[in-house]
Amino acid sequence: MLDPFSQGQKPLWKSGGDPARSRHRLVLSEFLSITAFVLFCVKYTFDYSELVTRPEILNSLLVGAILFLLIFKILIQRYTPIRFILTVTLCGLVGYSSLKSINYIFLIGFLFVLAMQDIDIKRIVRISFCIKVASIATQVAWYFAVYLINPSSLNFVYRGGAGSPRHYFYMGHANMFTAFLVWASIEYIFLHYSKINITRMAVIWAINMFFRIFTDSTSGILLLLIITVLISLDKLGNHFFDKTLTFFARFLYTICTIVFTFLVMVYAQLTGTLREIWEAIDSFYTGRLWYGAFTNDYLGPTLLGRNLRIPYKYYWHGRWADTFGTFDNYYIGNLYHYGIINLVVIGIVLILLCGKMENLEKIIIIMFAFYAISEVYVVNIYMCFPLMIVGKYLYPQTETVKIPGG
Repeated sequence: MLDPFSQGQKPLWKSGGDPARSRHRLVLSEFLSITAFVLFCVKYTFDYSELVTRPEILNSLLVGAILFLLIFKILIQRYTPIRFILTVTLCGLVGYSSLKSINYIFLIGFLFVLAMQDIDIKRIVRISFCIKVASIATQVAWYFAVYLINPSSLNFVYRGGAGSPRHYFYMGHANMFTAFLVWASIEYIFLHYSKINITRMAVIWAINMFFRIFTDSTSGILLLLIITVLISLDKLGNHFFDKTLTFFARFLYTICTIVFTFLVMVYAQLTGTLREIWEAIDSFYTGRLWYGAFTNDYLGPTLLGRNLRIPYKYYWHGRWADTFGTFDNYYIGNLYHYGIINLVVIGIVLILLCGKMENLEKIIIIMFAFYAISEVYVVNIYMCFPLMIVGKYLYPQTETVKIPGG
C-alpha cells in the first residue's frame, strides 16, 4: 500500500546542520507542545469541574494561547513536500469543519496530533495522568466531605429522568466522571505496561467498581473489560493474536463508521421483525441510534460540518422525544454535526499507520474505536489520548539530538 507519509524525500526545510541549533529547536519544540498541553488540561479541568468558576475571558485567553503555541510548533517542524501539502490540506478541511460546526475541539485535537513530531508521547500521557488524578482526588474528597456534612445540598442525575440517583462528583454528569476515571486507568496501564500484572489490574478494577456503585455507569467498565482481555492475550504472546490485533487496530474504526451509518440510515425503511430487532439494538444503546435516525431524516448527513439545529421536542415515528442536540456516539455525531470529513481522515490515517505500532498502542487505538460508540468527546485528547499515538507515527523523530531531561 502506498504510504503518503513516507520519509523518502528531502525535507522541505531544515533546522540546519549545527548540532546546537538542532538541540535548541528540539527544546523549543518540546516546550511549545508541553506548555500547550498543560494549558489544554487546565482549560478542560475548569470546564468539567463545578468546583471552579472561571471567567469567560480566561477561557478565551487559554484557547488563544493553545492555538498560538500549537501553530508555532507545527511551523517549526521538518516536512517532506508531500507531508507539507497534506498538513496544510488537512488543517484547512478540519479547521473549516470546526468553524461550521462551531466546535473547536476537533481542530485543537488535530493540531495536537500534528504537533507530535519529536515529542515523547509518554511525557504527554504522564502529564495528563497526573492532572486527571489530582482533579479526581480533589473533587471526590470534597464531594464526600459535603456528602457527610450536608447531603441535601448535592445534586444528582437520573437515567431517563427516573430511577436511582447517580453521583457525578461535581463533574457535570456521571458519565463524565467515569470517562476521567477509566481513561486515567488506561493511562496508568500505558505508562507502566511492563509492570502490569494480576495484582495491579485487580486494584484498577477495584477502584473503578467502587465508583460504579455511585455513578451507575457501564461504559467505563465495558472498556476496562475489553482492555483487560486484550492485555491478557498480549502478555501470553501469540502470532495469530498479533495479526488479529493489527487488523482490528487498522479497521475497527472504519467498520464502526460503516455499521452505524447503515443503522441510522435504514431505520425509516424497516418494518415488522427487522424494526423490532433495530429497536432492541437501539434500546441497548439507550436511544443513541434513534436520535441519529431522526436527525438523518430531519437534516441528512453533512460532509464538512454544520451548526446543528434540532427542535427541543419532536414527534417522529410514533415517539415523542426531547433532546439537547448532543450525540453520545462519535460516529453518528460526525455524520450529522461535525462532518463526515473527520471520519474519513481518521479512518484513512489509522489504516495507513496502525501496522507500524506496538501491540500496546494498537490496543489503545482499539479502545478509542470502542469508546467512540458511547461517547462523542473521544477527540478531546486530554480526556482520551489515543489519537496522540497517531502523531507519533505521522511524524516520526527527525533528529537524534537528546533533549535535556528527556
